[in-house]
Amino acid sequence: MKNRKIATQMWAVVGATWLVGTAASGFLLYRLGAVCASYDGTFAKGISEFHQQDAARVIQVTFKKQVQEWKDLLLRGSDPAALAKYSGAFHQDEKAVQAGAQDLLKTVSEPEAKALLTNFQQAHLAMGSKYEEALNVFTASKGRDQQKADAMVKGQDRAPTDLIDQVVARLNAQTQSLASSQKEAVDHERQWIAMLLLACCAAIGVMATAIVRSVNGSLRTVVANLTHGAGQVASAASRMS
Repeated sequence: MKNRKIATQMWAVVGATWLVGTAASGFLLYRLGAVCASYDGTFAKGISEFHQQDAARVIQVTFKKQVQEWKDLLLRGSDPAALAKYSGAFHQDEKAVQAGAQDLLKTVSEPEAKALLTNFQQAHLAMGSKYEEALNVFTASKGRDQQKADAMVKGQDRAPTDLIDQVVARLNAQTQSLASSQKEAVDHERQWIAMLLLACCAAIGVMATAIVRSVNGSLRTVVANLTHGAGQVASAASRMS
């Protein structure tokens, strides 16, 4: 009977360990699925935001190229071929900037970045009108009146330059914030998993300790009974002898 009780207790240790391990594994698989789903959503959003950031940088670089084309135009515009070359490049970059800004506006959803981009587009159009007037004056002078043309557009590129720089900075900050939030989520899940594993180990340890103590108590009782029985047998044998 005692042996049966000890065996039952040992099987209880095995069963409890299996039950706790199974529950912990199921919970970990559930949390892993949730983390993967969250990561997939964040990854898709991150790709979109990285594309927006890259598109804004392309606009920024193209705009600076447009301003540089104007400077080259003033320096070399006395040559008709150079005037045609740099004025054509200037207008080409201008169209590329406007087209890029329009496409980016369709994808940007963050209110502040969208407002900055809209303001840039408007400032760029206003700048383009001033530059076109100066270009007409410069062309009419056959590339000789550089100072007048340059004075007409002085400071016109300052507002769009500042705005496109802010757009790039804002989208970059948005991307960094997304990466930071994803890292925090992963760290949070890691803490949950570590705490769960510690709790499972503690639970198994407590149950095993309790059952081992119970088994030891049963074994002591068996040994005491056997010792008592042996004493009785020895006494009976002595009397018979």
